[in-house]
Amino acid sequence: ADAAERGNAKIGIGHYQRFLEAPRLLKRLLDDRYFGHVSRFCHQFGSAGGWPALSAYTLKREAIGGGVLVVTGTHFLDRMLHMWGVPDEVSLLHDSLGGPEAHCEGRVHYSSGLFAPLEGLVRYSKCVALPAGLVLDTERGTVMLRDGEDDQIILIPRDRPDLRLNIAAAFDKGFAPPLNPGQRMLRDFVEA
Repeated sequence: ADAAERGNAKIGIGHYQRFLEAPRLLKRLLDDRYFGHVSRFCHQFGSAGGWPALSAYTLKREAIGGGVLVVTGTHFLDRMLHMWGVPDEVSLLHDSLGGPEAHCEGRVHYSSGLFAPLEGLVRYSKCVALPAGLVLDTERGTVMLRDGEDDQIILIPRDRPDLRLNIAAAFDKGFAPPLNPGQRMLRDFVEA
């Protein structure tokens, strides 16, 4: 990362969700201030288990490296850092009791920089089903993006809360049409 910041290296990003169409479009729209200032955001994802483990790695902190924040939360946290940078303050509540956490709630605060002031909340669970996605409180209204390959950005305008405007990602000329997000990630890696 230091070499890339100095201009001596290129980095390939290994997070699949960065290469989905709707999150890529959302990043461009946020950079262009399309929605105006974003004051708050919330991202959450939770499932009531159901993923069979072939080992007890989810029960041993030293084997997994972390709980639901590492397994689930890192996908959005990468996008958060990509969209807004490193927050000035962070806090985390969790139920780990020395093992990997099954539930956690984190808060972030940006008090300086291009997007400040900005407050964020993230919630992740391996025991409770939570609707998956991102919600932004912006000058233009509420912006929602569910987590999924085919999801669109939805804007509920502040002046017309009775409307739901779908914002679809246009074709990204940086990638050939047949590439899926996984292939895009691999192409980015090869180019790096």
